[in-house]
Amino acid sequence: MKQLNIHTQPAKILLLYFILLFTGINLRAQAYKVIPPNIKIINDSIDSKVKIDFKTDWEIDNVLVFITDPKGNTVFLENKYRFTGKYTKNVDLTPAGKGDFLLTIICDDEEVKRKLIIR
Repeated sequence: MKQLNIHTQPAKILLLYFILLFTGINLRAQAYKVIPPNIKIINDSIDSKVKIDFKTDWEIDNVLVFITDPKGNTVFLENKYRFTGKYTKNVDLTPAGKGDFLLTIICDDEEVKRKLIIR
């Protein structure tokens, strides 16, 4: 079975996100922030593993989670459409090597970025 190579530029990822966002436009008033306040990121810099965890009680139209390596290549990408509930993902960054990675979580039009250090 051939493995999918998703090394892409971050600009292409954002373009994909906006295409997904605007093809499923949902016009509704939102009086709250979309980013869940309880995002937990556990970064085990020795094992090269990252655990991403959050929970939301409201529906988020588009959730895009991606990690880029020190060269800007995407090493992990996941998109959820009309997401509600608990999100948990364990990502093994061993194949991507070592360095400073960037985790980005985009919920609708808001984003959170965290630096991940793998040694």
